Amino acid sequence: MRKLVFIILFVTTFVLMCTFASGNTAHKENDVYYEVHYIKSGDTLWDIASQYSDKDTNINSYIDEIKKFNKMKNDNINSGHNIIIPVHKSN
Repeated sequence: MRKLVFIILFVTTFVLMCTFASGNTAHKENDVYYEVHYIKSGDTLWDIASQYSDKDTNINSYIDEIKKFNKMKNDNINSGHNIIIPVHKSN
C-alpha cells in the first residue's frame, strides 16, 4: 500500500514539474483578466480592441485574439450582444 502511495505521489510530482517547466512565459495567466463588453449600435471590433488595448498593442493581432477567444468566424458583431475581452495588464 505504501509503495502505491509513493508511486502516485512521485508521478503527480513529476507531472506538475513538467507542466511548470514547459510553461509559456510570453503571457502569464495572471497578466490577463477578462471583461464583458456590451456591444452598442455602431461598435466595431476595431473600436472595441482600441478601447481595451495599450499603446504598444498591434490592433489587428488583438482583434484576432478577441475573435479566437469568443470563437468568432468573422468580424460581424451585433448590438445587444456581449463579447468577452481578454485584457492584458501593463507592467
